Amino acid sequence: MEAIAQLMKNSHLVVHLRPEDPGFPTTRAIERPLKIRVVYDDDESARSAEVLIQHVTADLECDLWSFAFDDLELPEPAMAAARSASNTDILVVAVRNDHALPAHMRSWLGLYLALRDKDQEGALVVLIAEPAEIVSPDSSLVEYLETVAATGGLSFIPSRRSVAHSSASEHPTAPRQPVSRPIMNFRRGGRLAGGVCGLVGLLLTSVPVSSSSALSEDQSVPPLTVSIAEPTPSTPRSIWKDGVGNGFREDTFHAGFALGAGFGVRAFGTSVAHDLALASVNFGWIFTDVVAGDKWYRGNWEWLNEIFSGGQFDPRDHYFVGWTTGLRYNFVTGTRWVPFIDGGVGLSGTDIDSPDLDGIFQFNVQAGAGTHYFLRDDTAVTLQYRWLHFSDGGTTDVNHGVNTEMFEAGLTWFF
Repeated sequence: MEAIAQLMKNSHLVVHLRPEDPGFPTTRAIERPLKIRVVYDDDESARSAEVLIQHVTADLECDLWSFAFDDLELPEPAMAAARSASNTDILVVAVRNDHALPAHMRSWLGLYLALRDKDQEGALVVLIAEPAEIVSPDSSLVEYLETVAATGGLSFIPSRRSVAHSSASEHPTAPRQPVSRPIMNFRRGGRLAGGVCGLVGLLLTSVPVSSSSALSEDQSVPPLTVSIAEPTPSTPRSIWKDGVGNGFREDTFHAGFALGAGFGVRAFGTSVAHDLALASVNFGWIFTDVVAGDKWYRGNWEWLNEIFSGGQFDPRDHYFVGWTTGLRYNFVTGTRWVPFIDGGVGLSGTDIDSPDLDGIFQFNVQAGAGTHYFLRDDTAVTLQYRWLHFSDGGTTDVNHGVNTEMFEAGLTWFF
């Protein structure tokens, strides 16, 4: 209860009671309702938060809105919810367990902090719906939200409890609505300070309201960082999951071009070193979200297509053209440098002839590594090393192949 008293002492949420209240003849009530915003990961978490808040604010005038995590992944609802929460008295993060928050929710919390008045006081409450005995006492989710609260100058109230269906039936809840509508609005008058004390006190003292659902004991949460990189309604959809270098969003595309030259290598049966120069255009589709979780090699898979043309300049002048399709893996670094590895196969035509090739039709095989350096959020300089191989797959008698180490540079645009 000392923490409650300190919160009430230091916060503008402290209000005086009405003049007519016995024992407080000189005080006066604040007219505005207690403003509470809830963000939740699923219906069970939302129900827990609603029952708890209804339980302790039954005699209060409250302005309560609720937003689902899934809705906040879209730019416009995310911005609307952040603006609504920016001047709230209490922000409740209601989750089923102590898993890491999704990247877009970390971005949303950063946006919420950016919109919030630096001198405004309030409280950040985390409500974990699982029973306390199966939630890690050192949950990095709690640590992360404590950091968010400290960054925003908010009081932090962690709580681990659950709310059973029986309790929910005793306190029926209004249906959750989209961002533009409040789900509940209790207007019964009374003591705002008492409501804050009651809500925060109930959370701090861990009075169980009820219980439901289960979680395995050996689950861990990766370290988290606060980010405010989230698109606003007036900006295009971001290509990034959580800021530049933190992984692409699924269904991001790229288009680019590159110029390069390389030195022939006598390898795998090649008789002559073939020095080549080429120009290419490329198009890619990032078809996965960030994979590999919190591993060092986490990143996105991309389907890559390239059309190229060029010529051999040593030992004799010859042309070649080709198309290649393959896969690229882009690594998450958290910086503007985004390294990748890729490889592919395709079809080519060339008049490079004996002693290593015979015939215009050839296959090409390519493999390499490189990096993007992002000049802007959606534009990058791309540097790459690539092994380029031409051969006809044994369809002619002369098939020693051409092998060249290529060095390329270009520009890439993402959208």
